[in-house]
Amino acid sequence: MTDTGATPPEAAPVSRQWAREQRSGGKSRHPTPAPTPETSPGSAPEQPAAPGRGGRRPLGRGAVVAYSVATLIFVAGLVALAWDGYRTSLDIKGGTALESERNPLKPGYEAQVKPIPTHLLLLTDPKGAVTDGLLMAEGNAGKGGSIVLIPGGTIVQGPTGNINFDKLIATAGVPAGVTAMEKVLTFAVTDTATIGDKQWADLLTPLGSLAIENPDALVSVTGPNQKQIVYPAGTITLDPGKLGDYLTFVSDGEAAINRLPRVQLVLEAWLKALAANPAGAPTLAPLTPVIGEQPVDISALISGLSKGQVSYQILPTQAVSLPDANGAKIYLPDPVGIAAMVPKVVPFPTSAFPGQRARTRILNGTTDAAAATRAAAPVVGAGGEVTVLGNAAKFGRTRTVVEYHDPTMKDAAGKIAAALAVTATPSTSLTEAYDVTVTLGSDFTG
Repeated sequence: MTDTGATPPEAAPVSRQWAREQRSGGKSRHPTPAPTPETSPGSAPEQPAAPGRGGRRPLGRGAVVAYSVATLIFVAGLVALAWDGYRTSLDIKGGTALESERNPLKPGYEAQVKPIPTHLLLLTDPKGAVTDGLLMAEGNAGKGGSIVLIPGGTIVQGPTGNINFDKLIATAGVPAGVTAMEKVLTFAVTDTATIGDKQWADLLTPLGSLAIENPDALVSVTGPNQKQIVYPAGTITLDPGKLGDYLTFVSDGEAAINRLPRVQLVLEAWLKALAANPAGAPTLAPLTPVIGEQPVDISALISGLSKGQVSYQILPTQAVSLPDANGAKIYLPDPVGIAAMVPKVVPFPTSAFPGQRARTRILNGTTDAAAATRAAAPVVGAGGEVTVLGNAAKFGRTRTVVEYHDPTMKDAAGKIAAALAVTATPSTSLTEAYDVTVTLGSDFTG
């Protein structure tokens, strides 16, 4: 692809370090002055501006604790708020109460959200080249979850211009590819590992084999005008040693993106077989991550997926035919489709780098205990990163209000407000803890 002149992506180590800090509760990069309380009830304490994005730095748990009350409690999850729409994927256990009110049903209660881990597995062919990606998000209590299938041919922004995701990894390395894909996904990936023939074989060995319905005959060229059927159409049985090859195989003349429906067929059949036969659960040792601080326990992840409902989604892209290329196509990320996808697969995403998502506090000002959790989906779909869920200083509010705490966040707040059918307004409160505050009124019907 030709150089578009686009700005190169953020340096991977900086982005990933910042994202890890947010997921672990945040680290203050500079000493934080002593907090001073605001005059309005139920609002967060003000903090003086510090250097960083828009004159501020990201603030996570470490700095929030500085202005919390002396005793913090460990929340077993906002169970009392009744997880209506997302029981299989929402898990904010581990959130910490931020204000003096500790009862999640009372006005003024706020808790920090613990983001859901996301694991990016890069599938490699027998030659070790990355073909496609699988983004796996854990479900509630480690049961079920979501899987996004990422075509290797997805166009991403590389250091010198647009390029295929798999080719960027081949030429610039996995960190560069992941940084570019995080920009496409619009959220941070917790960790990344590669997985090839041997790992797939070890994962499937306890189950023994896997029967699937292969939709089309897969062939390879064996000589001039000669082809051989490698995987026939219809019911086939994959032995452990063949699983990795099948997942990365492309027939002669076939578009590489056609692999992904077959990958989904394998995963669906595998998880169904494990649900019926838990004794076949994988026992592979955790994978060493290419990116991330902790080993990726793929065996536990697959076992957990088999214990609940799993949603599948191929990364939304737009196929564009190349001129004079015999029907060859490129696959451009579809921003609208991706925005709609994110709340369904990762209800609480985190930013990969400062400013990617607007850190948003959602406060429930109604008597509907589940309103705040329902509002998370449209907020995330509009580019928000929900960092705090809780209750307003009082219930009985009739009007939903969206406020931005810094003029630089006006546009981001406007998108969130539009998703909630209101208009964003500037806040009289300056804070480093979040960028936008949403206070729900009875006019919210989501």
